[in-house]
Amino acid sequence: VTVGGNSIPVDAVLSIGEHGDYPLNDIGQQLYPRRRFMEQITTTFEKHGRVVPVFNDKHLGPVWSDAKWMYDRARELKIPYMAGSSMPVGFRTTEIKLPMGSEIAAAVGIGYGGLEIYGFHALEFFQYHVERRTGAERGVKAVRFLEGPALWKAVDEGAVDKIALEAAFAAVPKVGQPDMRQDKDAGLFLFEYADGFTGAVLYLGCASGTSIGIRLKGQKQPLTTAFDERTEPRY
Repeated sequence: VTVGGNSIPVDAVLSIGEHGDYPLNDIGQQLYPRRRFMEQITTTFEKHGRVVPVFNDKHLGPVWSDAKWMYDRARELKIPYMAGSSMPVGFRTTEIKLPMGSEIAAAVGIGYGGLEIYGFHALEFFQYHVERRTGAERGVKAVRFLEGPALWKAVDEGAVDKIALEAAFAAVPKVGQPDMRQDKDAGLFLFEYADGFTGAVLYLGCASGTSIGIRLKGQKQPLTTAFDERTEPRY
């Protein structure tokens, strides 16, 4: 933060606490040092009497107490503070037209990989799209996570829009057994938003990409796109 000197000459700080070998907790979350990084950053701000914006890569912490402390610390020091990933602004396999105020009837996302690490990407990719609906974003009222028989029971009972689900599944590459119902690693997040909108993100071991299927009111053909994860330079 001080670039080896006795002041803070930088315009902002990017904190990426997701590299290195760190232990897992009892539910399989890797305990990356996001809070420790924030502690060191803010201590340096206080020492030198200057605050600059901080961007935290991905979520604030694996446990609520860490995330709450980081939020409170940013408020205490009046730090311009943001968190997230490249998903909202990254390349798509297909560009879709979804302006603000879109009449979204249903949306389903597909995710893959580690439930927390890659799962964060899938959740953020999903959220970027659904917050473009009429009325924009007013908050999330409730979240449920299902797996096993309860997952497919929810799907069969209509908690997940099947048209949007099929569109999202078609948009991602597949590995191994491509039958969703035979996927032992499947997990489902169900969201109830404050404005009454509902949505879902399904994690699959047989998928190798992040996508979304969107059904607009009055349109039979769903919109679908996926995150383009190619690593070569873009121009």
